[in-house]
Amino acid sequence: MPKEKKFILLNGVLLHALNGQVFTNANLTDEIAMDALNENANRLDLFAKYPENYKELCDARKTLLAEKASAEPKSNEELQVNIESLKSALETANSDLANEQKKNEELEAKISTLNEEKAVAEGSTKELNDKIAELTTKNEALTSEKEALAEAKESLINDNEELLKQVETLKKALSDAQSTGSENPAKKAAKEQKTGDTAK
Repeated sequence: MPKEKKFILLNGVLLHALNGQVFTNANLTDEIAMDALNENANRLDLFAKYPENYKELCDARKTLLAEKASAEPKSNEELQVNIESLKSALETANSDLANEQKKNEELEAKISTLNEEKAVAEGSTKELNDKIAELTTKNEALTSEKEALAEAKESLINDNEELLKQVETLKKALSDAQSTGSENPAKKAAKEQKTGDTAK
């Protein structure tokens, strides 16, 4: 008993598919119907009957044919095409690798330059820090010296004022002494005479 077909065309419909071949319900098989639908899903409108899971069946058919095709030995021409394709892909990969290596070398050179610049900058920074420390020390010493000079100046000013006072005192004493020594001799003699008479 022949197997019941799952796919049946509408009455009078001719299915043009598979390299121009024409099919009717008389020569149509489920496999041909699924292949036709895989070629063009719109052909579903040509069928009067098809299973509800036709999509799953068509997908399974497509997978089966793909696996079968991959398992079949390739012709020399196909193999040659594959070889050329692989060679081209290999050349492209090698070119990309060379470009990446060149970029990597450029990056390494930049990193090396940056490290050198960093070392120089760190050295300059250390020199600047040392110079700043030296100047800070000198500034502190000058500040201390300035404070000491200010104290010495204050002391000298005080001493000078004291000396001025002493000079003024000496001048006054000298002036008094000079006044006493320059008194009129006649008056002095009269004064002494008067003192003598009073004593008698």
